[in-house]
Amino acid sequence: PADAGSFTVRSAKGSNLYLAARSGATSGSRLVVTDSPGSALAFTFAQTTYAQTTGISELDVKADNILNFVGRDGDVLNKSFWYVVNNYSYRSGSLWPTGNWAPPLALEMINTGSGNCYRYAALFCVLAQRSGYDARVVAGYGQRTDGGWNAHAWVVVRINGVDYVCDPEGQHASRAYNFYLMSNPNYPFVRRL
Repeated sequence: PADAGSFTVRSAKGSNLYLAARSGATSGSRLVVTDSPGSALAFTFAQTTYAQTTGISELDVKADNILNFVGRDGDVLNKSFWYVVNNYSYRSGSLWPTGNWAPPLALEMINTGSGNCYRYAALFCVLAQRSGYDARVVAGYGQRTDGGWNAHAWVVVRINGVDYVCDPEGQHASRAYNFYLMSNPNYPFVRRL
């Protein structure tokens, strides 16, 4: 710690190397490593988020390409949701995937251009995570209008400690609701896990 909320950045114990500015401490200055503690700069750290990798390098590259296309500025979560809703068609597929199913199904969705609720959820979840959001896929059941149950998948995004439901396949199927960032009590279908 340096003073009032700022810090000096120093290398690990023993080497005593510091970050300093090459020519004055102005915004945009190049940083250099120095052994002189007197020339070290004080830094403050802004809160940041980190993109999660999927473990499938091809998917990480393709997801980043989508995020670059929709634009990483502004509300990237909203833009990613509507990108998935509007750019992929519905296709029946396997039910009840197991294990870490989101990455391979997201890649399949990108490569085929279509998928079922599991693939819609998987792709949106990957895009949300690559944008630094705390997101997870959920597999469960949605209640049909006749009272029966259908297998279904959706995404839960946690923002400021609150969980919101995002259902891109539900949005694709029905424009009667807004399935983006719905609070759990407002989700129009009863769900069970």
